Amino acid sequence: MGIGNNMKALREQSGITQRMLANQIGIDVTSLRNVEENNQSVNVELLGEISNALSISMDELLHTHVKDELLQGLQRVMLEYSSAKT
Repeated sequence: MGIGNNMKALREQSGITQRMLANQIGIDVTSLRNVEENNQSVNVELLGEISNALSISMDELLHTHVKDELLQGLQRVMLEYSSAKT
């Protein structure tokens, strides 16, 4: 799961459409879609614009992404451990 997936979830939680966010941060909808699908990287300036538009800190945007990846890794380890025990 990349930062785009996290950004999409946060955008949807805020009730903001792709078009609304794209217009607010000054990029086209196709570029935003590519970012959300992790097909296009995001520079720090754009991350700042996105976090402002979603009314969250850039730190929150990035840490939620990291937290999600850590949780997924922990779940994999727990499943492997459970399988090995049985």
